[in-house]
Amino acid sequence: MWSPALAPPSKVAPPRFGRWRALLFVHGVLFGQLLGPLVPGVQATTYNWAGLNPSSPNWTSSLNWDVAGVPPSNGTADVAISLFLPAPPQQNSNVNAAWSIHGLTLGGTIASDLSGSLLTIGGVGITKTTLFSESIHNDIALATDQVWLSNGLVFFGNISLGAHALNVDVP
Repeated sequence: MWSPALAPPSKVAPPRFGRWRALLFVHGVLFGQLLGPLVPGVQATTYNWAGLNPSSPNWTSSLNWDVAGVPPSNGTADVAISLFLPAPPQQNSNVNAAWSIHGLTLGGTIASDLSGSLLTIGGVGITKTTLFSESIHNDIALATDQVWLSNGLVFFGNISLGAHALNVDVP
């Protein structure tokens, strides 16, 4: 059997990295699985409606959102409209362009209405946690199968299921 100790100094074979490559690959996969949820863009970011623009209820106005800014319209944003007293200048929001979000949560102690353009809802769906009656006047399209939690939520627009299933849970 060959041993580096028995070989002359000029004949020492370079180390083999086969086992090390496999070990590094396994550690890389495990490290990626542990840190994957922490990488920006992997998880949805929550964008909170503040309604602070005194002259516009539009979603495109950065003054109407918290420090996270205007939510992207690419299906990755979770939008929360949870207002409390004192009421902001714009408690009702206007989706002034077709928008695609991951999910919508309605809550707080002030009723608010949503109106405007088509709203495409992703996997989180719609959750209403307030005791007030809330209205959505937008047309809605489903991006995936969904379960909506909605007690006292009134829809005035069309809901397009496409090839997806919708279950509405009224607690």
